[in-house]
Amino acid sequence: MNEVINPRLKALDGVYRQEFVGMARADIPLQQLEDARHKLLTRLGQLTTDEDMDLDKSSQTTVLQR
Repeated sequence: MNEVINPRLKALDGVYRQEFVGMARADIPLQQLEDARHKLLTRLGQLTTDEDMDLDKSSQTTVLQR
C-alpha cells in the first residue's frame, strides 16, 4: 500500500528511448506517459479507503509475527 501512497518514481526517459520508441503502434510522447502515470497514482490515492489502509496494516503485522 505504501507504494501507492508514496511511490518511488524512477525516471522514464532512458527506458522510454531504449524500449518504447518504435515498438508501439502509435507514437506517444514521453510527457504523455509521465502525465498518465501521475494521473493514475493520483486516482489510486483518491480511491484508497481507510479499510484498504487497515487491511494493509493487518497484512504487515501478520508478516512480522511469522
